[in-house]
Parts: sequence; structure tokens; C-alpha cells
Amino acid sequence: MKINAIITGSTGMVGEGVLHECLLSPEVESVLVINRRPCNVQHPKLMEVIHKDFYDFTSIKDVLMGYNACFIAWG
Repeated sequence: MKINAIITGSTGMVGEGVLHECLLSPEVESVLVINRRPCNVQHPKLMEVIHKDFYDFTSIKDVLMGYNACFIAWG
């Protein structure tokens, strides 16, 4: 099964490393990053959502469907 991953905190040091490893991995099919500011990374596997309220994800809940892994790299 291919990995479809969500990453939060990909603008920080650890999260950026996780993002790059996911983008390089042939096992990872797609990556969704949820950040408060843009990560400035372009890649065919990557989709980015800018979201300010990390206590309430109801406004983007439809975007979160279909993922089977999550990496939380909040500072």
C-alpha cells in the first residue's frame, strides 16, 4: 500500500526534513502539508493548505480524507 501522508509543521527544521524524505520516497504517493505560512516547496506529490487555527480543522475536514499517515512536527 502506498503512503498518503499529512505533515504539519513542515516550515520548521524537523518538519522540513520529514517533508523532503517523503517527497524522495517511492513509497509515498502524495503529501499534504498543513501550515500557518507557505513552505515554498514545489513538487508533483505535494499539496499545501495554509490554515491558521490548529485547534479547529473543521473548515478543511474534506481535504483530510484519503490519507493514511500523519507526521506532526509542531515546534
